[in-house]
Amino acid sequence: MFNTPRYCVLLTTIVLLFLNSFLYSQPTLIPELQKKSILLQKHKDFEKDTAYINTLYMLAKGFYSLNVESMRFYATKALDLSKKSNYLKGQAESLKQLASSYRLTNDLVPMLQNYQDALTIAEKIKDSSLISRISRNIGDYYISMGRYNEALLILQKANLLVIGNDNKVEIAALISDMGDLYYSCKRYDSAMYYHKKAMQIAIETKDRYTMAFISSGIGKVYFAQGNYREALNYFVPPRKYYIETKDKLGKIHTAILIGKCYQKLNKNDSAIYFAKPALDSAKNEKLKGEIMDASEILMYSYENKNEINEAYKYSKLFNSYSDSVFNEETRKKTFELEAKNIYDRKEDIIKATREKSDLIINHKLRIQRVKIWIGVFLSVAMCIVAVVLYFNNVNKNRLNILLKEKNKEINRQKAEIELQAKELSINNSFKDKLFSIVSHDLRSPLNSLTGVLTLLQLKKLPQETIEKMLTGLLRDVNNTTELVNTLFSWANNQMKGFEVRPENIKINEIITNIFELLITRTTEKQLIISSLVSPDTLVYADNNMVQIIIRNLVSNAIKFCNPGDSISIDAKIKGEKVEFCVFDTGIGIKEDVLQKILNQESVTTFGTQREKGTGLGLLLCKEFIEKNAGDFWVESEIGKGSYFYFTLPKALV
Repeated sequence: MFNTPRYCVLLTTIVLLFLNSFLYSQPTLIPELQKKSILLQKHKDFEKDTAYINTLYMLAKGFYSLNVESMRFYATKALDLSKKSNYLKGQAESLKQLASSYRLTNDLVPMLQNYQDALTIAEKIKDSSLISRISRNIGDYYISMGRYNEALLILQKANLLVIGNDNKVEIAALISDMGDLYYSCKRYDSAMYYHKKAMQIAIETKDRYTMAFISSGIGKVYFAQGNYREALNYFVPPRKYYIETKDKLGKIHTAILIGKCYQKLNKNDSAIYFAKPALDSAKNEKLKGEIMDASEILMYSYENKNEINEAYKYSKLFNSYSDSVFNEETRKKTFELEAKNIYDRKEDIIKATREKSDLIINHKLRIQRVKIWIGVFLSVAMCIVAVVLYFNNVNKNRLNILLKEKNKEINRQKAEIELQAKELSINNSFKDKLFSIVSHDLRSPLNSLTGVLTLLQLKKLPQETIEKMLTGLLRDVNNTTELVNTLFSWANNQMKGFEVRPENIKINEIITNIFELLITRTTEKQLIISSLVSPDTLVYADNNMVQIIIRNLVSNAIKFCNPGDSISIDAKIKGEKVEFCVFDTGIGIKEDVLQKILNQESVTTFGTQREKGTGLGLLLCKEFIEKNAGDFWVESEIGKGSYFYFTLPKALV
């Protein structure tokens, strides 16, 4: 036995498949979808299957511009099944296709109603792509009604929904809609901008349908600007596409557009060639606007050819459909009244629903009051219990507080002991470092001095040898003296013997004194030493520490310079501080050596004339600068010299 409902649906689909294949020769997508729908009907409960419903509304979409009755049949069927299975996305998509079918037949009231119902469901399921597509359809309606501000608002809303969307076809279509809006407003430059921007995106997608309707949009702008030849260049390619895909509406529209161009170019035979078949097809499809446009082209073309009878025939047709279209426009204006009636009816339903809801709410409020009284009683009981528990816990909390205070005192004492242990460890480390330096770097020059004095006493050396030895001995004594001074300053600082006493200092006076002190060494090495510091530069720091800082940095620069090199000191105001730079053109400092010095590691280095250094001088400079609220850093490159930067606070006004 046959299942009668299922058998009827199957039979209807097969008949439609045969008729549509025979009559329309549509693109291959529709037969594939129909085959798929037949296969899905073989499954149990196929009418509840979302895949089957999806196939139906896709079929409806496929029949757009081919056959409005088939489109409406599949959309209605998909909508009924979607409602039965509570498939919201199917309902929204079906309503959209149903609305588009009414759009083709100029039934504006059901068209807008179905679009709005589809939009409500799409917003409920938060499908941004579907919301955008429906919004575009409603925007097109507003454009046709001349309500451009409302059209702009809804298209902008759709634009926000597709921002960041990977669907470039959808983005291109939306931008093209903006072009149509500005075209309708006669803002042709803006219309052209949006259409061409849309075309760039469509070309990337290689979607021929999208490129076709955007190309027509560009052509219409050129036509409106009077550039009919350029308009033809944009109307012809879409027509070829519509002929290839057997898109009836597309063929009619592009034939009319091409006919208009030829009529304007006074190529009347060409205009008639395109307008006549377009008129016949428009009559078959009952497209009033297209009938009027095609008859207008034929009227003017025959008039230009002086074929008065033909011109008169099409003039009568044009006038009859002009009146029809005018009546249609009048009906459009009355649609707002119909829409208002629909709105008022909905308001009545909402009002009745609200009254019923109020009764339910009042009942719930009475129940809620009872619950509140019960809650108050329970709360009072719980408060009594809480008070009892509170007084029981007071003594426990007091004991906990005393225990926490004892723990804090123990932790404080522990921290003090750890700090003292750390300081003791640092002092021991310093003691070991200091004795290591003294034993290594002081003993060697003293031994040399003892040897030379012994040889002098014995008078066993020639005068020339003695002079050479004295030169080297003098260098060693100078290095040793500098080391001893640095060691004393370092030791006092480490033992907290130095107290910072800041004052306003003229930095140039200190620099001049240090240059005079070191003039012998700079002369011996044939170095150029200079100061670029402004005479009025003042800092707020400890005078003695600043002298030690600059003397050590300049002495260090002398040590690592070759004859002919230069040493300079510069200063710049940087906010509330003065930034100093002692820079030289000497041999530079290796990065690993510099890192060891700044990490407070003792390291032995030698200058350009074998002057020995321990790194204590730079370390001392760093600590003195930080004691005076400054910063210290070094930049050096082997073979190109060194830059020693430090900052000190500006003098107090």
